[in-house]
Amino acid sequence: MVRSLKLSLQKGFGFLTLFAGIFVLVVGVAMMFDDDPVHSETGRGVAMFSTSILAPGAVLLYFFRRARRRLERLESIASVVKSYRRITVADLAGKIGVSIPEASELLAHAIAEGRIAGNFDRTTDEFFTEEARRQDVKFKFCPSCGAPLGRIFLEGETVKCDRCGFLM
Repeated sequence: MVRSLKLSLQKGFGFLTLFAGIFVLVVGVAMMFDDDPVHSETGRGVAMFSTSILAPGAVLLYFFRRARRRLERLESIASVVKSYRRITVADLAGKIGVSIPEASELLAHAIAEGRIAGNFDRTTDEFFTEEARRQDVKFKFCPSCGAPLGRIFLEGETVKCDRCGFLM
């Protein structure tokens, strides 16, 4: 909420500054074509001054677009992770169309900002959501041969023993 308010203020102030700069530029150019020589000379200075108003407005709008794009990526990461419950960083990068290091960084930012909650399964390098972790996992060892299962399985997943091939 605070972030979107900050972005809205930044966007509004950027457009206001940009339009003020354009207005000053138009006034300066109009003064340059005035018949009065004093206005002609002053017009050049006013038109040049307008760049000191236009530039900050353009920079603010650039940073607004960049922050909005990042926010949209964080929201897309959060929605993908919530819908899959368990996903590798490589799969996540493929789903949202970014590189693996960038997906890892965005996932860390989404976790830090509280958009998603979960844990990493270090054995398989998968991220799974907090809701999935709270589910009661029935199988930690194969009921057929007793071998420990190689990863954490979530409710609703088909579990296959690596040693004997038993499906649970």
